[in-house]
Amino acid sequence: MIDIKTGLLIWSLEAASLSAMLLGLWIFVRRSPTLLFWCIGSGLHGLGLAGVAMRGYLPDFISIQVANTSATFGIGLLLAGVLSLDSRPVSFTIFIPAFIWTGGMLFPEIRETLYARIALYHTAAVIGHGLTGMALLQRGGLLSKTRSGLAAMFFLQATLSVTMIVIVLLYKPPTFADIPYAPPLAGVAALCVVGMLVFGTRLMMIDNEDRLKRLAATDPLTGLLNRRGFENAFDTLNATSIPGRPLVALAHLDLDHFKRINDAHGHHAGDSVLVTFARIMDAVMAGRGVVGRLGGEEFACALRVSSAADAVEVTSRIREALRHTPIPVSGTDIIVSACAGIAMAPKGTTLFSLLDGSDRALYAAKRAGRDRIGLDCEDGVAIVSLEDEAAIGDSTDRQVAALHHMGLIGRGG
Repeated sequence: MIDIKTGLLIWSLEAASLSAMLLGLWIFVRRSPTLLFWCIGSGLHGLGLAGVAMRGYLPDFISIQVANTSATFGIGLLLAGVLSLDSRPVSFTIFIPAFIWTGGMLFPEIRETLYARIALYHTAAVIGHGLTGMALLQRGGLLSKTRSGLAAMFFLQATLSVTMIVIVLLYKPPTFADIPYAPPLAGVAALCVVGMLVFGTRLMMIDNEDRLKRLAATDPLTGLLNRRGFENAFDTLNATSIPGRPLVALAHLDLDHFKRINDAHGHHAGDSVLVTFARIMDAVMAGRGVVGRLGGEEFACALRVSSAADAVEVTSRIREALRHTPIPVSGTDIIVSACAGIAMAPKGTTLFSLLDGSDRALYAAKRAGRDRIGLDCEDGVAIVSLEDEAAIGDSTDRQVAALHHMGLIGRGG
């Protein structure tokens, strides 16, 4: 049977191999923070274990303090990789394993006793591996088998460390060679590294596939959903039951005289206007529904509403925010307006039928002079004046009065 030092060297070699593979992926495939964290973490962990195994050949300060600090900090960087993978902030928790080790080494009774140092290191490892396993399981929604499998590897590592703590505290071994059951525990830990390699690689592949899907559904300029992404998100919204909001509303918005902006100030200025409008729409909707760029200067938002007043009120807030947002272009600020067409139908209608109605309403609003809202109704399109928009955005009584003024009450709109 191999001794503990040989086991540590095998373990460190596996960690170094994993680090080299991750570095290759980071350089040649995808330069993601997750790969870099895992690469450096695996490398530092393997380097630290190799330093511990070389005790007797290296100065004690290197093989004890430096080596174990490297190994525990490497464990923390594995946690950083998981947090980065889920787009969560990398917090001070990644330093906890290294802090536990360095803090414990301040006490002479720990620093000068082998079994106490081993217990201290594995306490740091339990915390680090446990935090990483929990981070993998904290993602919302259904957990994939790959993510659960990787979490299981970290929890198994934590369990092995707990076992080692119990063993060294019970037997108080004076040397590495006197630690009972150490070689098989090191062997299982080395197999865990292989498991981490398999599950971690698969998890990165899944994340890469998800990223490509998001890119395929996202408009690269504004960051909103593109037409394909909007269609898919609309289907999800349309299939969802929301109490008190039986209708699905689609607002189709078009920037007024956008071509003039491009012609007068250049396409860079036009892009700035598009990005500003996208941010306004996203902020006003604030999770209320779905927002997307259909193409060019045309945008759309879909939401569940209880009445025409709801749809007009949200669309009016978008237009009002745009009118009150100066956009810096070519050394000056410009004010841009937009017209909108709104169509509504009960839950279950198709996006294409709503687009037909919103298109009719949008072009009616353009013909009426732009900078206004058209509302598609059963017997035609009602043009919403600025005064009606203000009233609908106000009290319930004024909403009813505005709808009467527009002739919408009793027309099935």
